[in-house]
Amino acid sequence: MLWAVLMTLIDASTTAQALGAVANGYGENSTSQAGWSTVLLVEFVATTLFVLVVLGSTAPRANAVLAPVAIGASFAFLLTILAPFDGGSLNPARSTGTAVIGGVESLSQLWLFWVAPLLGGLVAGLIYRVVDLGRSPRRATVPPAEDATASTDTSIAPGA
Repeated sequence: MLWAVLMTLIDASTTAQALGAVANGYGENSTSQAGWSTVLLVEFVATTLFVLVVLGSTAPRANAVLAPVAIGASFAFLLTILAPFDGGSLNPARSTGTAVIGGVESLSQLWLFWVAPLLGGLVAGLIYRVVDLGRSPRRATVPPAEDATASTDTSIAPGA
């Protein structure tokens, strides 16, 4: 409903220009003119840190009440750091949406905003798994339920 009201008040081309202006980018499409390798590194490191915060704050031994605060604060902090380099992404879906509206040049740079977060998430998962294995207690496993109709006699009769 709100979108319909806004579209009647604002020209569609103006809306597309505004949304395209927030598309992520490097080089000419970056406010700091950062190169693709710099943006790739910054996005990779930021995504790795963010995923580590999410995994650590939602772990079974973590305080669940503080998880939203830790996740939200780290996301805001990392976007503040990323914004001058590339507009701040950490999310391939967000980058895709603005790139589609932003045009051909934004779409040509979209690969970086998929590769960096995917690699960052993968590395964060591996780091967390290696670090966490030594610290977390083994998860309790529930033994399989015994069949009530099964006989308790486990001996096998000769010739059977």
